[in-house]
Amino acid sequence: MIEAYPQKIETQMQELYNRLLEKHKRLYAGIEALKLAYGGVTYIAKLFNCSRNTIKERARNNLSKY
Repeated sequence: MIEAYPQKIETQMQELYNRLLEKHKRLYAGIEALKLAYGGVTYIAKLFNCSRNTIKERARNNLSKY
């Protein structure tokens, strides 16, 4: 399992996420999940209260561009 970000960082990430347009939220969540090891998608989904499937799809799309 991954190590969680400190609470202060999580709060900042959530504040940024909540200010984004929907398509940018998906992009941001996907990028954050890619930065983490196994369990990152689940962690980010819980942190941002969004769908794991959406994050997985966005992360896959991000990877396919590079």
